[in-house]
Amino acid sequence: MIQALKTGAIESLKPLYERYQPILVKTLWLETQDQARAEDLAQECFLRIWRNRQNLQADTSVLAYLIQIGRNLIKDEYKHLDVRIRHQAHVESISQHPNPTPQQAFQLNQLQARIWQVVQDDLPDKCRIVFVLSRFEGKSNGEIAEMLGITKKTVENQLYQALKVLRQKCRDLL
Repeated sequence: MIQALKTGAIESLKPLYERYQPILVKTLWLETQDQARAEDLAQECFLRIWRNRQNLQADTSVLAYLIQIGRNLIKDEYKHLDVRIRHQAHVESISQHPNPTPQQAFQLNQLQARIWQVVQDDLPDKCRIVFVLSRFEGKSNGEIAEMLGITKKTVENQLYQALKVLRQKCRDLL
């Protein structure tokens, strides 16, 4: 299976998916207790296998590799959630303060300017459109999917990518 993947033939992913997807989803569900999240994570695991197919070794246990990818994705989510929670209070205190101090006002303006700059300069077009519709226009993921003729999952993936870029580019301001 690994050799077939390395050839780059997309059809080689189907038997791998059919064989391991149910087991992987079950394993990820045990860790997340969320069926939809487990299915999403499993999809991402297969995408990562595909993207990194050239680095796979012939003796690699595909199932073990998929499960490890899934666990790493879960750990990353918890790390991001922790960072978001820690910084959310800080950002809210700056933006919700009725009479911000000059320093708070400066920090808020600096953060808003950086976010807008990153949105304009660093996000791919599709990602930028989805992000602006979601965060600046307040559209739901379902509304965005319908407007753009894409799936809700694609909207979620685009938002995830946008937030990932924003976290990286705005790290020094948080």
